[in-house]
Amino acid sequence: MQISSSKHQKTSFSDNDYVIKKKKSSGKFFNVEQILSKRIQNCKPEYLIKWEGYDIKEATWEPIKNLISIQKYLNEFDKNNEQNEENDKSEKSDKKNQRNLQRNGNFEEDEAEEIMGVYPQNGDIVALIKWKKDRNGKRPLETIISTKLVKEYAALILVNFYETKLNI
Repeated sequence: MQISSSKHQKTSFSDNDYVIKKKKSSGKFFNVEQILSKRIQNCKPEYLIKWEGYDIKEATWEPIKNLISIQKYLNEFDKNNEQNEENDKSEKSDKKNQRNLQRNGNFEEDEAEEIMGVYPQNGDIVALIKWKKDRNGKRPLETIISTKLVKEYAALILVNFYETKLNI
């Protein structure tokens, strides 16, 4: 049996640690191959289980009451997830600090690379602009800019964006 965390780290257990679950409808027993994920459904935890001998597409969400016999594996899975969530928070904090050091792009200093999307905002049409890297190799943050400015400074990129949406 394997336990996966959100970072896909796997912990293997010995072959004699097979765990079974009785399926009420068929009376059959199934071996748990891997715990894939956890979610909270109706205020109760459920685990995504990959069953031994079955394709990953046939994995099912199981309430904890069906998994009492594998409680030690669920605890191990939860422990791994907690560690990964702490690491993720630290990484997100680092990325946020890095983003705070980055500057927003603008047409005076930067060259637009592409338009990521266009949508209405406060009675205007705005575009999300992805900028080319500057001479220092740093890419400014994507910026939301009125399409009126985009027409003036980067008309060709605006035309290219709309042409890709036409699918002709």
